[in-house]
Amino acid sequence: MVKRFDARRPTRTLPECNDRPDRWFRFVSMRTNEATTDEVFDQLLEFASEYKDPPDGGVGNESHVLTTQSKDRFMLVSFRGDLEEWDRLIQSFVVRTNRQVARIQDGHVLVSGTIALNRCELHEVIEPIRDEKGSGLLCRKPHASG
Repeated sequence: MVKRFDARRPTRTLPECNDRPDRWFRFVSMRTNEATTDEVFDQLLEFASEYKDPPDGGVGNESHVLTTQSKDRFMLVSFRGDLEEWDRLIQSFVVRTNRQVARIQDGHVLVSGTIALNRCELHEVIEPIRDEKGSGLLCRKPHASG
């Protein structure tokens, strides 16, 4: 069984999304028709449950969305325990579901290239529902990104 831990924090800044020795962070791309981070996270959990022996530790939905200058959206997940195995599992998930994965390194968001952090906004998800226009997530004011 895949362990899900409560990773939600009221606020997180982009520098806090750097990998730490005990916990790694990844941004998983969201499709335009996906209204909530929970939708993507549930798909990730379902994918992880297909493994006979899921990695030790667990994975959490951070309830934050990174928006790039080109308006691509990435949800933030973190994981702990067997970090390299969780990272491989997330990489496999994004390949199978035709998504992208990103991480922060040296002040840049690394996707298929490099995006400067000052060209991104990190939003905390308040309500995992569509807005009045049915076009996205209800988010708080963006956090400063660097």
